Amino acid sequence: VMEQRIDATREEAALPPLHLELALLYLDRLQDAERAKKHLQIVLQVQPDHREALSMLSDIEASGGRWTEASQALIALAKLETEPQRIKSVFFRLGKIYAEHLPDPRWASKSFERVLEIDPNDEDALDYLSQVAAKQGDHRMALGAANRLVTTAKDDTTRVRFLHRIAEIYEDGMKDTKRAEAAYRKAMEVDTGNEQAVEAMSEFYRRTKDMRSLRMHLNRVAGQMRTRLAHQLFDGAAYRVLSQTLMGRAEAGVVGAEHASRNAAELAVYLQAGSDAEVALANQAQTSEPAVVGLGELGIDEKLFHPSIPNALRPMFRLLQGTLAKRFPPNLRNYKIE
Repeated sequence: VMEQRIDATREEAALPPLHLELALLYLDRLQDAERAKKHLQIVLQVQPDHREALSMLSDIEASGGRWTEASQALIALAKLETEPQRIKSVFFRLGKIYAEHLPDPRWASKSFERVLEIDPNDEDALDYLSQVAAKQGDHRMALGAANRLVTTAKDDTTRVRFLHRIAEIYEDGMKDTKRAEAAYRKAMEVDTGNEQAVEAMSEFYRRTKDMRSLRMHLNRVAGQMRTRLAHQLFDGAAYRVLSQTLMGRAEAGVVGAEHASRNAAELAVYLQAGSDAEVALANQAQTSEPAVVGLGELGIDEKLFHPSIPNALRPMFRLLQGTLAKRFPPNLRNYKIE
């Protein structure tokens, strides 16, 4: 009926609204994007500055993967819009196309900068800008956007993610490992129990081959998790982080850490907080015989060392054990052992 009405209409000015209505019908109700596109093109032949038609056409071209045509429609639309929020929307869509589909970091950056002129705290635009600027080699702009994201982040998990972005810019882009380490440390301070923060800090030390700092980092996290468990014994998340941290200590060569990691994994699984890694470790505990080498020593350590004493002091006493044994020989008879 609408097509017949269009055919019967003799006034040219009355045709664009009819073609637009028919395009909406094809697009929304009949899911026929090609016919909708045909009617939108007719509208634009009569009214090249028709904003709604340009916006719909850009969406159709984008949904079909025709990114050049979609960007051309948005550029034409950007020249017509006057309302700030609509301008912001157009330039954000343009920025995404240039960032993801027509790789052009320069025009992507310009588009997102235009968005931020209207809304300086737009998190999505800042996120894209920091990534695009880093790829472009503009590390100062990337850092500025990432720092702003840390300031405006709504929760600790998001803040940790953007602090890691800052660390990556320093490490990979600016080759400044000291500032990268500071950013990773700051992420740890934001949320000590964040598994991504713990692992990112560990991976940084592995990349830089700083095994001493890696062991200190893992000892510190293990101590924090034990303190947390002293106040909340059934904290499954703490057992999960402790298991992962102890496994890191095992990989760093700490004797007995693997067995302790397995114990923590079993508790995490029991408390329904274990990931796939903890489930695998817990299953190992049921299928493999426990190693007894060093277990007595570790058990004694746990009894002799107060939780407030840093783990880093234990290796010192192991090194001195021969000297101390000679100076202070044990008398087992005091414990009724013959």
